[in-house]
Amino acid sequence: MSIPESTGDKKIATDTTMRVIRDAVSGNIDWKLDNAFGYLTASSCKSPDLSEFDPHKIYGKAYSKMTQRLHNERVDYLKGFEGL
Repeated sequence: MSIPESTGDKKIATDTTMRVIRDAVSGNIDWKLDNAFGYLTASSCKSPDLSEFDPHKIYGKAYSKMTQRLHNERVDYLKGFEGL
């Protein structure tokens, strides 16, 4: 399965990155668990609107399919290591 084309690919501006970092250091970020990968991701912060970077919104249902495929590939790969 190939990665679907999104409708609005764009680079994250340096200024946006710096504002998110500043908010993270200041404790002004809300976090949510990304169930696909098992770690926390920024869901909102004081300065920039992060919703435009949400892969669930960008790729829709295809995101779940992509992450499930990646998970399955990793499990299969790790089965090749005895003792894990």
